[in-house]
Amino acid sequence: MANKSIFVDNMSILLRNMAPIDLIGSVKVMFDEYEKNEIAPFQETFVDKYFTFNAPQMSLTAEALMGRYSFRIMASVLGQESKTPLRANKGFDLWTKEIPRLGHKFVMKATDLRKLAAVIDNPNITDARKRKALEDSFLSQIRDAYLGGKDTLDYIVLYSLFNGGVVNFVPSINNPQGIEYQIDYGMPTENIMVSDKLWNTANSTAGNLDIYMQLQDVCRDMADHGRGCSEILVDPAIYSFMTRELGVRKATYGTDRSSAMVRDDDFQNTLAGFGIAPVRTIRKRVGIEVDGEPSTLNPINANNIVFLPEVEKLGEVQPAVEDSQLINDPNTVDAGVNDGFVLSKWSVGDSSDQQPAEYTQCVGRMLPIITEIKGVRSLQVRGFEEH
Repeated sequence: MANKSIFVDNMSILLRNMAPIDLIGSVKVMFDEYEKNEIAPFQETFVDKYFTFNAPQMSLTAEALMGRYSFRIMASVLGQESKTPLRANKGFDLWTKEIPRLGHKFVMKATDLRKLAAVIDNPNITDARKRKALEDSFLSQIRDAYLGGKDTLDYIVLYSLFNGGVVNFVPSINNPQGIEYQIDYGMPTENIMVSDKLWNTANSTAGNLDIYMQLQDVCRDMADHGRGCSEILVDPAIYSFMTRELGVRKATYGTDRSSAMVRDDDFQNTLAGFGIAPVRTIRKRVGIEVDGEPSTLNPINANNIVFLPEVEKLGEVQPAVEDSQLINDPNTVDAGVNDGFVLSKWSVGDSSDQQPAEYTQCVGRMLPIITEIKGVRSLQVRGFEEH
């Protein structure tokens, strides 16, 4: 496969007598090795841990069987010659949605390559360090492009879990240079709960809160409906409030030691003792770029806490085959990843009446599907008015 990278095209100039290296090929090998060992490249994201990635399909429509959660129907007591009664099939619902295209690209101009060339030409730097500098520069764009795609999947899933199963993309708010797009996973309204009392200092001081009992009630109700609770997701600010809350301190340490903030291990042990799932903090920030200026978004709604059901995976990611995999561009080099993303590099220059530059792109047609959404519970503890 011909290299289409200014790194590789300029290898003889930059590295002189060093053995040539195929950086695109190195990326392919790296992803192949990660996938063999089921490890996410660069870092594990939320969607890597909680979702299964399906094989890419040709259709641009995602279809998934959505699990239902309800009381099991008890078998009838029958006479010896009685017919067996037929029950209604309430196992699954079919959920469908058009698969969107995710993507972005980064540019490296000739001026950036000159800075790298200055390092390569420095006689005081060893060949090993020069090669490392070259690989780091190359891989940093690959990493940022690829993980940016994974960040979109994380944003969709986390925002939906913390906001009643719905996420909206709006160009002026959270999707610059993109389209308006809504995903509604159909979280049951009865799963979207509101606390009787605000989780705040005033209610804590007045003795109006019993956080352990609230969490215990939800976990028990989930178990009664067929799936227990595996873990409770909260914003770090909520976690901090829980471990400092007066009622939690008293229930954990007793009245005599209630002035101390609850240690993480003591908190988790007490939760387990009450039959409550572990509480886990979720920290996630994603970046967006508007007119070249970066800013950050937080997909976590700090007013809500989320109860996940006891399942192996929360859902699946359904990719579709990208157009470039159907119609190859001879001027680009692609590195397809088994999770459905396609990484590409190409150069432009005088022949196309453009300033010399190289582009790194990550695109993918895919949609995460929270197939277990009907087993997820959400409890709003802040951001409402008490009655």
